Amino acid sequence: MPDLIRAIRHPQIPPLPRGSHYDSRTARSRFVASHFRSILTGRVLDVGCFERDLQAAIGEGVEYVGVDLHGRPDVRFDLESGPLPFEDGSFEVAVCTDVLEHLEKIHFVFDELLRVSRRHVIVSLPNCWHGNWRWVLPWRASRSGKYYGIPPDIPRDRHRWFFNTCEAAEFIHQRAGINGARVVWQDFILPQSRLNRALLRLAMGRSFLNWAPAVVWAVVERGGPA
Repeated sequence: MPDLIRAIRHPQIPPLPRGSHYDSRTARSRFVASHFRSILTGRVLDVGCFERDLQAAIGEGVEYVGVDLHGRPDVRFDLESGPLPFEDGSFEVAVCTDVLEHLEKIHFVFDELLRVSRRHVIVSLPNCWHGNWRWVLPWRASRSGKYYGIPPDIPRDRHRWFFNTCEAAEFIHQRAGINGARVVWQDFILPQSRLNRALLRLAMGRSFLNWAPAVVWAVVERGGPA
């Protein structure tokens, strides 16, 4: 497999348990708070916070700031409108999970996450190839509205980009490098069933990691050698 889509280990952050799963914003926030607790310290920025579920999941001990255009953010801000309204290095860590794919200015906002963080950026991107057959079925394609269909009503939000695991990982690694940062941890949410994972590996061979993972997770660290 291409080098960029290998798992990258870090002494402070455990690998994702096989069968990792969350099915709501709240569950995802609890997952973030639990899995990345070793680096969620100091001042934490939650970009795309919506109802600030991450704040409740982290609990006390950090200074939390949530940013979003919708929901109940601490700072109501349109991520497409310009630079994040914070000084360079204002936060120990910035968190941005399943948000960037909804933005036209995905490259700019990723760079902004690194600008306002002193130490780490925790980011996740969905693998749009995962389960893609569901969106191209004749009775689902135009109704989902998640990607590029034409639903009867205008969706409030949708994905602006359609990419696979390799492309997501390449984007994170390359944008990190452009900003003088590096990916220090990376892992993938794979199908929960061990049998399903085995069958997918058998059927897909070298293409397995471009189809099977549902989400690419990464931690980017400011500074340090490439």
